[in-house]
Amino acid sequence: MDALLWRKKHHDWTLYVYCLMPDHLHFIVRLPPHEIRYFDGGARGVVPETILDHVGNFKKWTTTKIWWAQGGTGQLWLKSSYDRVIWYNRSVEPVCNYVLNNPVRKGLVEKWEDYPYVGIVDAW
Repeated sequence: MDALLWRKKHHDWTLYVYCLMPDHLHFIVRLPPHEIRYFDGGARGVVPETILDHVGNFKKWTTTKIWWAQGGTGQLWLKSSYDRVIWYNRSVEPVCNYVLNNPVRKGLVEKWEDYPYVGIVDAW
């Protein structure tokens, strides 16, 4: 969770909610609307940074700076991720509620508030 909060602070994310489950992580994030960065995409040319680039960098950072640094071995994350786009004219509330209630659906707790690895960071 500290890694998500670090990324939020240093990359100006709006981080609505997160939920770390035993075998996966959910989080709802909005990138800063005022900042579009471009990078050399190799054969794709110079391209704008996307949410998938941010997720990839998060996965790389948590693997090298946390997982391996603390003695973890092997692969921490799957190569793929399951991203969903929430359009600006749609409410994020249903998706945030889905994420918050993931431990309830999996039978880990009766109320999401009782799960230690779930939380609301930024209001929506």
